[in-house]
Amino acid sequence: LIKMIGAKRVLEIGTLAGYSSIWMARALPADGKVVTLEVSREHADFALDNFKKAGLEDKIELIFGRAMDSLDNLLKKADSGGKFDFVFIDADKENSSAYFDKSIDITNKGGIIATDNTLKNGNVIKKDVDEGTKGIQLYNEKVANDPRVESLLVSISDGLTISLVK
Repeated sequence: LIKMIGAKRVLEIGTLAGYSSIWMARALPADGKVVTLEVSREHADFALDNFKKAGLEDKIELIFGRAMDSLDNLLKKADSGGKFDFVFIDADKENSSAYFDKSIDITNKGGIIATDNTLKNGNVIKKDVDEGTKGIQLYNEKVANDPRVESLLVSISDGLTISLVK
């Protein structure tokens, strides 16, 4: 997807070990950049080590802290050329809808917002579910009805929702 849209700037919400960050950085052109957000110091340190092992530490910037705070800071820079072409949401599921609301304002038109785990092991069709699944249910309903995007839920693995920003 990153190559298909010619993305140069990628935002990832939720780094964990850095596996997705590395693959996305490899898909970018030489002048591309991944900015990834992580709240866990343990995960951040592990990911930074993995970026170095992959030889991509100059292509991936990790911002440590709460994602909502980091997104607010990125929003302040968005109007001066700090927008993204591709956003990958793969963090705490209960906040997926809020992450979308922040991300859409820092994503270029023609960009993609992709969110992982949008099937939640099939639990998205159930009524009595945990907070993470409720968050994904809200997210799925939001992007299906938001006129600013055209969305598709791809039913591979645990679900990936791809939203094209209009």
